[in-house]
Parts: sequence; C-alpha cells; structure tokens
Amino acid sequence: TLRATYRPGSIFKMIQGLIAMDRGVLRPSNRIACDRNIIGCHGPHRFDNLEEAIVHSCNPYFHEVMKRMIQDGSTGSIFSDAHQNLGTWSESVRTFGLGTDLGGHFPALRSGSVPDTTDYDRMYGRKRWAYSTIYSISIGEGELLTTPMHMANLAATLANRGHYITPHAVRGSEGIERMESGIDDRHFDAVIRAMSTVVTANDGTGRRAATPGVEVCGKTGTVQNPNGNHSVFIAFAPADNPQIALSVYVENAGAGGDWAAPIASLMIEKYLHQDVTQSAKEQRILKATYPFPELPL
Repeated sequence: TLRATYRPGSIFKMIQGLIAMDRGVLRPSNRIACDRNIIGCHGPHRFDNLEEAIVHSCNPYFHEVMKRMIQDGSTGSIFSDAHQNLGTWSESVRTFGLGTDLGGHFPALRSGSVPDTTDYDRMYGRKRWAYSTIYSISIGEGELLTTPMHMANLAATLANRGHYITPHAVRGSEGIERMESGIDDRHFDAVIRAMSTVVTANDGTGRRAATPGVEVCGKTGTVQNPNGNHSVFIAFAPADNPQIALSVYVENAGAGGDWAAPIASLMIEKYLHQDVTQSAKEQRILKATYPFPELPL
C-alpha cells in the first residue's frame, strides 16, 4: 500500500476531466469522437460527453482533452506549447496528492511520479518533445506512478468534492491538515454521476461493485503490465454521505471490473453493515487461483 508503485491507468481520466473543466477547455456536455486513429479503445461508443467517456473509459476522449491543455496553439510551436503548459498541468495533478508524500504522516510512503517539463527535457532534450511524445499520460499510463494509498486518497478527494484530509493512522482528524485541489466543486457533479453509473449500469465496467443497500461510486482501471495487467478499482460510499473511500489493486488479474471491483464491494459492505451477505461473490474471490480466469462480459 505504501511502497508499491503502479500506473494509475483509467482512474486518472477523472483528474484529467476535472482539470480541463476548471481551465475552461472542456464542458461536461462537449462530445468528442472516439476515432481511435492515434490511441485505441474498446466497446461500440462513438461520440461521448464527459460522463459517457468516464463510464466507457474512452481513451481517445481523454487523449483529446489533454491535448487541448498541452498543445493549445498559444506559441505557434507544438514543442514550445508542451514546454510551456506541461508544468502547470503537473502542478494541478499534484493538488490531488499524486506525486507527493500526502502530508508526511507515513514516512515509508513513496511519492510516486507526476512527470513535468524537467523530466522530459532530461529524457528527450529541451524542447525536443511535444504532446505527441507524451500522450500516454493522458490515460494514466507512461511515466505516471502512484501507490494504492494515493488512489484511495483520490477516492476520498472525489467524495469530498475537491479536498482531502492528510492520511493518518489515528482515530479522528483534529490537527490534521486539510488539502485543497483548487478545483471548483461544481465540476465534480458530472464526474460523481459517472462514477455512480459505472457501478449501477447493466453494462457498467464496475457493475460487480454493486452492494446491497448502498449506492457505490467507483471507477475501474486496467493498468498495463507486461506480465499481466493489474486489476484496479477505486470507490467511495454511500454516494450521498460518504463514509468510506478505498482503492483495490489485484496484481496480474486483468480488468478492473473482474476482481478489484467485487473485492471493493465486499469491503464496503463489511465496513458499513458489519456483515457480508454476498456469499456467492465472496466465495468466488476466496476460491480464485492464479492465473485469474477471464470473466464473461
């Protein structure tokens, strides 16, 4: 939880949407084509608004969203645009706690990595890289690294609509610092609605996180890894009065909805109701063996 680092994968797309809305380059109603010319995708969708793009986890949508922030045409050069704008973007990402020690209450916690201009100058040479060089970070891949603690903290930040209390291992939060993302809280409406739909829709990627008597808001991630993708899910619940925020990582287990999401459901139910009633879901997880079997859609 503290030392292992992973790419955030599709979960990062929610941060992209929030930053873009706050900068005025994106409205929740804006539809963007899932053209798949530069970056691949999955499913039959073709033109998504923000909520649909989160539910469908549309890669081309968020590729375009970040392109609007980084390659904005303000300098007349794609290289100068990227050099000028990436630093501001990186600072915005760090306000969600990524790339930081989250307040320092856990000395063993790794900060992860949010790449900035200096990093890419070192890798490629000053102004020898552009958005086309780094676009994998638009969907939470590339040089981005986080820990499960950072992802659980992101779930809490979304539940709080823009702030988090520095993570700590004590009961109560007196004297613990409140950290603000600086994103206008109205921008969280569309993202949180989408997180609910991810779980409640019949074809939602996080539908296996559905929990009896609780409205769960969540987002799946399938983190690319050469030895088998990691199954990832973050969530908070209940939607209208959050009491728990969490992240689940299952290494080499495939899609986020297959294994991480149902584990999150059991954890949420146990925490909120002090009991687990989903015996079939629990037994499937307890009896799972590696390599994990692929589940039917």
